[in-house]
Amino acid sequence: AFGPPPLPKDKALREQYLRCFRFDPPQAAQSEQQARMRHEALQRAIERARAGEGPTMLECLTYRFRGHSLADPDELRAEEEKQFWAKRDPLKALERDLVDAGLVHVDDLRAIEKEIDGIVQDCVDFALSAPEPDGSELTRYIWAED
Repeated sequence: AFGPPPLPKDKALREQYLRCFRFDPPQAAQSEQQARMRHEALQRAIERARAGEGPTMLECLTYRFRGHSLADPDELRAEEEKQFWAKRDPLKALERDLVDAGLVHVDDLRAIEKEIDGIVQDCVDFALSAPEPDGSELTRYIWAED
């Protein structure tokens, strides 16, 4: 499997928001992937901070729909698990909520997607047509320049 080795049992903690108990800020684990719920939780945290009530630990959990990279065939997760989470895709849910609320028409969203696809394709074309950088550029900006 891909990824770092597991943490020792005394260090492993799935829910990162639980780590901040000793600092006593309000905690919120957002296990739902819905953008609206995340927005509401973030708004509450912002209001608390602006009111001088201190920090809020907000952990937003999500699900990775594909392998870690193009080299990862994503064969380790069960198909049922993938389908379970695909039904809860936050982007599809946000689209449905916006359309249902009459805030946007689905044709407008498709036009935005088409525009974004064009921009991404332009970037890919630019990158593929650009000359290869000189080997001396390999370590540029890794260490402080003189």
